[in-house]
Amino acid sequence: MRNKIKKVAVIMGGSSSEREVSIKSGRAIVEGLKISGYEAEEVLLKTENKNEVMECMDRTGPDIVFIALHGKFGEDGKVQRLLEESGMPYTGSGVFSSNVSLDKIKSKKYFIQEGIRTPEFEIIDRDNPSRPIKLKFPVVIKPPLEGSSIGVTIANTKKDYVNGIKNAFRFENEGYVLVEEFIEGKELTVGILDEEPLPVINIVPKSGTYDYKSKYSKGMTEYIVPAKIPSKCMREAQQMGLKTFKALRCYGFARIDMILGADKMCYVLEVNTIPGFTETSLLPKAAKSRGIDFNDLCERILLSGFERFLKLRTAKENAVGF
Repeated sequence: MRNKIKKVAVIMGGSSSEREVSIKSGRAIVEGLKISGYEAEEVLLKTENKNEVMECMDRTGPDIVFIALHGKFGEDGKVQRLLEESGMPYTGSGVFSSNVSLDKIKSKKYFIQEGIRTPEFEIIDRDNPSRPIKLKFPVVIKPPLEGSSIGVTIANTKKDYVNGIKNAFRFENEGYVLVEEFIEGKELTVGILDEEPLPVINIVPKSGTYDYKSKYSKGMTEYIVPAKIPSKCMREAQQMGLKTFKALRCYGFARIDMILGADKMCYVLEVNTIPGFTETSLLPKAAKSRGIDFNDLCERILLSGFERFLKLRTAKENAVGF
């Protein structure tokens, strides 16, 4: 299959709040693929404009697109739909999985439907932001469609809560935000690669909060891989990660974030269908712990995306009798 892929367009940037992280991820992927012998080209998007994407595809003429766009447009299924409509292979999850995974409220509903343990939550509407909530403090306030902990507040008091709601709505245009039960425990993440769970990582931010600064500032967070947790908890985290991956119909790779509570149970927080590929990123760390170096990781993701495209094309041809 590798001999069918020569040119790769790595799309990055975009207009989301994670633009700068996306550029770092994309450039690292370009270098990794070049080292592996591919003709990889950096495609830096500025907008969410369909014409810009198509012009970039016409200019580069790739055999496949490696999507390194984080947040809106990259992880919400929109760019995936554009690429599918143009018949272009791409890496990672499809339209449905991407759309549901990025939206924390949609994904919560799927977690509950599929029996995946997750913190209790409420939805706050922009038209009634001061309505009383049933959850007890502390609570976590999140914009549903942002990643990288952007706009997230841990509220311990009513004042924190009011300010947190206002802050979350600064990053949310859909008219609602998520208020979630705060679960004290170890912050874990489980990478999934080709439907296999990677070693569990325990995230230990030195500030006490895994915010944007802690995520992307070198030395601000300790990553323990494999996590120093009981073997039973390790197995549960990996099983929960894989179950979540399959429930949302993800493909190729993803990263599942969760909390290991004091009750030794794992609670899934969210799914990242296009996790970071920077020097502090977690999926590459987990893969490395399994013996998969960064360049090999990029190639495996690339090949799985192309394989998916060929399978879907064959299925469509068989469906119409070709």
